[in-house]
Amino acid sequence: MGIASLMTLWAEFLCVMLKGQVRVAVASLLVLAFLWYAGVLMVDARFVPYVMLAFAVFSIGVYVFLRLNFSLMDTMPLIDAKESDGRLQITWKPSLLTVMGSVAQGFALYGLLLPDVRTPVLSFVLEGLCLVVVVLLLVDSLKSLVLKESFIRRLFLPVLAACILTLLFLPAQLRGWPCLLAFAFALLPYASAIFATCEHVVRCRLSAVRTFAGARLYAVIGLLLGLGAGWLAFMSGAFGDMTLQASVVVIVMFFILVSTTLSTKSFYPGEDEPVSSVVRIGPAGEILRGEALHEEEAKNYFQQKCAAVSEHYGLTARQTEVLHLLAKGRNAAYIQKQLVISQHTAKAHIYSIYKKTETHSQQDLMDLVEAWRLDEGGRP
Repeated sequence: MGIASLMTLWAEFLCVMLKGQVRVAVASLLVLAFLWYAGVLMVDARFVPYVMLAFAVFSIGVYVFLRLNFSLMDTMPLIDAKESDGRLQITWKPSLLTVMGSVAQGFALYGLLLPDVRTPVLSFVLEGLCLVVVVLLLVDSLKSLVLKESFIRRLFLPVLAACILTLLFLPAQLRGWPCLLAFAFALLPYASAIFATCEHVVRCRLSAVRTFAGARLYAVIGLLLGLGAGWLAFMSGAFGDMTLQASVVVIVMFFILVSTTLSTKSFYPGEDEPVSSVVRIGPAGEILRGEALHEEEAKNYFQQKCAAVSEHYGLTARQTEVLHLLAKGRNAAYIQKQLVISQHTAKAHIYSIYKKTETHSQQDLMDLVEAWRLDEGGRP
């Protein structure tokens, strides 16, 4: 519970401070965590509790230091619980995907903890593989962004099914190796769920504590189901000599059922957004033309233009939010649902924006935002 609360604090901090680089920040956090766990493996077992305590104290100390020295944290908006829950537009499908990944982790973990499987060598190999996975996620977040949620989902079923089905043909003392591979690979959908949750927190301005509590609930449910399936397969003998075979078939069928239930559409926010080739923001805020613009930078540039238009015409904070959605082509019904306001309020904000910007239609407003020039200090 302490580590979960600490993770929520860090995630909240990262979402507020690094809105444009959330995935990179979370991937870095995972790498640092596994590096620390690698250090735990290197020390004498008597000192492990003290190392873990030092990790918690060190993390809290760094968090407090950053909290006190970055003024942006002081301007973090207070999100009402009901308003946050209303904005949380996560369907049951990505939640089911999180459960499936956690089931795989729990089942593989139980196999790794068996007395005739658990060895020091296996522990070091497991740590090394997991570290490779999270470093790969970090490099991919910084460079290519190939390991998206939709790509991981396509690999999930064949890789995990192959690992788990291998258990049927190996002697007991070798069963730890496919479990090891399954656990390391299951980190990909688990990390993807964390990325998506953080992205929802940033994009929809959600309460990090409430959002992570809900996401963690699905992960815990899946983990408990996986541990229960592991106990049934390896220890119970419920079906006699066929217990392991029956359990493996049930788990693989569960994975197949979930995979066929999920659509091909990505659940990761912004993953399907196209890359723009209009402009690029330089390191000092300058406009670089003629270069490909990454989807995140394109989004930031669009937000900067909306903010500039809002400031020029004196729009309120709520009207600025409505402006962002109007400039994307959203209608009043969508704005009402997204901002959790009444239809009358949404139309009133839209009317006020048209009046202040001297536009007469949504298309006029979209043209105004699109033509606004940040590098020349104002409108075209």
